[in-house]
Amino acid sequence: MVGFTAWDAVRRASARAGALLVLGVLLTGACAGKSSGDDAQSDPCPDVCTKGMKCPSAPAIQGTCDDFCLGQDYVAENTGCHDLYLKSTACTAKLSDVCTAQTDCRTEILAAYTCEHNYCAAHPSSDACVNVM
Repeated sequence: MVGFTAWDAVRRASARAGALLVLGVLLTGACAGKSSGDDAQSDPCPDVCTKGMKCPSAPAIQGTCDDFCLGQDYVAENTGCHDLYLKSTACTAKLSDVCTAQTDCRTEILAAYTCEHNYCAAHPSSDACVNVM
């Protein structure tokens, strides 16, 4: 039982890190509390998510890209990392190939990931941190 618990913790941490660094933070940057919407204020996150799912190393997400983006936005907003989140998704959305975001938007992605991770390390009981640690 202990082995399963430890393995589950490792699996969750790896999945979260992978999601943030490969897809999650590819997306992590412009879901500003809304899913797809009007043209001028359209949120790039769902589109980036859809494109990112086609990347060779993209982790599977639960639900739709709209749901995923809203969840990422919730985490970013509640951890105080929303500005960094917006920057990382905006960077990714500008790329012709979102699969290169890990390299091309590395600074923005790591800033958002580090911000969320640091907040959750200090506030592990926060609802926003359930899947971060």
